[in-house]
Amino acid sequence: LERQLQEIKSRMPEQQRPYVPPAPDPFSISDEEYRRTLAQRDEAVKAAVNFDNQRQAQLQEQQRLQQHQAAEQQTQQNEKIRAYSERASKLGIKAEELQVAGNSLANYGIDESLGQFILEDDQGPLITTYLASNPQELDELRSMSPAKAAARVESQIRSKAVAARPKKVTDTPDPLERPHSAGKASSKRGPQGATFE
Repeated sequence: LERQLQEIKSRMPEQQRPYVPPAPDPFSISDEEYRRTLAQRDEAVKAAVNFDNQRQAQLQEQQRLQQHQAAEQQTQQNEKIRAYSERASKLGIKAEELQVAGNSLANYGIDESLGQFILEDDQGPLITTYLASNPQELDELRSMSPAKAAARVESQIRSKAVAARPKKVTDTPDPLERPHSAGKASSKRGPQGATFE
């Protein structure tokens, strides 16, 4: 749609600001011609002011639309990041560890579209931490086109990242003592029916 809009705009003649002629010299022309020239100049000034006002309104509307689009994109990006963080916590990755891994990927210079692909992937946090700890893989991805890199992440790196998933570790300590079988009846020894004194 944007391409079609640009094509239509290129076909349309661009409006130019109306030319405002200089004020006529009252001594070089007759009074009637002076008034007529002055009236034409006044109309040209009004047309130029209207043109300037319309152009200013168009620019303000374009800026408002751009700001609105930027705010929408930022909201969508924040939602993706929130979902990404939730997936990380469900996968057992700590926020600090994920932040360090994400910064190392960003500093390494991977393509922005590949970063978005990883951000939206279900196993994205695992892929991020795996790539941060494997710079050889990261270097190979950086040298590829974004489409090839995304295909490689999907076909090869994703399975490696899931296999390298950290084991769930609980914060609860081991019990201090093993429980005793205090309420259990002792078993009798010897053959059945035998009594010991």
